[in-house]
Amino acid sequence: MDILKKKKTIFISWTLFDNHSKTLADSIDSKVYFVFYAALKKIYFLPFRYLLQAIKTIKILVEENPNVVIVQNPPIILPMLIFIWGKIFGTKLIIDSHTAAFLTPPWKQFLFLHKYLSRFALTTIVTNTGLASIVKSWEANVTILTGPIPNISKNNIKHEDNDTNIVCISSFAIDEPINEVIEMAKNIPDIKFFITGDYYRLKSEILKEATTNIVFTGYLTRVDYINLLKSAFGIIDLTKRDYTLLDGGYEAVAVQVPLITSDWPVLKEYFNKGTLYTNNTKESLVYAVRYLLSNHEKLQQEIGMLKAELQDRFDSEKAELKNLINSL
Repeated sequence: MDILKKKKTIFISWTLFDNHSKTLADSIDSKVYFVFYAALKKIYFLPFRYLLQAIKTIKILVEENPNVVIVQNPPIILPMLIFIWGKIFGTKLIIDSHTAAFLTPPWKQFLFLHKYLSRFALTTIVTNTGLASIVKSWEANVTILTGPIPNISKNNIKHEDNDTNIVCISSFAIDEPINEVIEMAKNIPDIKFFITGDYYRLKSEILKEATTNIVFTGYLTRVDYINLLKSAFGIIDLTKRDYTLLDGGYEAVAVQVPLITSDWPVLKEYFNKGTLYTNNTKESLVYAVRYLLSNHEKLQQEIGMLKAELQDRFDSEKAELKNLINSL
């Protein structure tokens, strides 16, 4: 029985776009709304932007009249808005809480509110057992949903000896060891490194010191971004923050390209094949890239196996979420 024919569920995210939210919504046949005003992204516009996003969200709720609303957290104000709406109209709330909602300022300062809302939510979705233990300590319902593998066709591009490009997925966030990546690239001048994301966040002196084998792509369309990943010999996605399942890791698995990531337990448990782990230092990154180049065929075979395993794991987790919604 397809429970979403009985229970109308929508997904709302106050971001310009989030691939995790889009893929999760698609996997449960839920319509997804991204509510964001890019022209108001500067911090001093924040109160006005939140007001406009709240108004737009209410319009969506009126038009859709859903039984269940899944919301991305942060920002915490979005689940708070749906909680209030639900108290009036009976709509059930599911909170999709990202790692930043627990560990990153300013959101970790609002854990008291997060705790309160989670106790009233149908469930709080997290990606790993570490975050689940926090929610359980609040005496709230929690659902571990590691995340769907994006629907991207297998990388079928043949890499020639001179086509060993490495893609480093970045948003230049504070938890990314981007300086170490740049220093690593300087030590492997025979490899070209493509660093994605809007590099305006980098200091100008860092950009000036970057060697010629580093390409800062800037913002890419989704099509161009996926094509870049599919053409990569290897993909790097790193974080200095624990309890974080990286979207770039999912994307590496989707295109079946070997992955280099950070050696946090949650990443090692989830990306357990076709993946190399580093301690985010220049030296460990250099070693990992050299190892990837020498063992590429083996790693690519392993990550192909991992894709099937992770999809089966997510299908099981997804079924539990659907059963929960169906129980209403």
